[in-house]
Amino acid sequence: MSDPTVRGIQTAGRISRLIDELKLDIGERVLIINRISGNEAETLEGIAADAGLYLAGTIPNDPNIFEYDLKGRPLYELPPESRSVISLFGILDTLHVP
Repeated sequence: MSDPTVRGIQTAGRISRLIDELKLDIGERVLIINRISGNEAETLEGIAADAGLYLAGTIPNDPNIFEYDLKGRPLYELPPESRSVISLFGILDTLHVP
């Protein structure tokens, strides 16, 4: 998971390489970028590829998340019609989980 910044994506790439160096038994590794505010997904996908990562999807900026965090409410209580919840479940549906 990364925010939509070059530094965040590069950090995710470094973590992925560290997993390789430590020979950790991790199955499928994918990147999800959250807090997307516009049409930058294609550009971010290229940055992710340059960092050696597969971008599984993006989650749009969702004011509900800020509101829930501000009030100390858990995010699992977000309403199912929330943009972020819809996007996350769409991404999860595409992943191959044994």
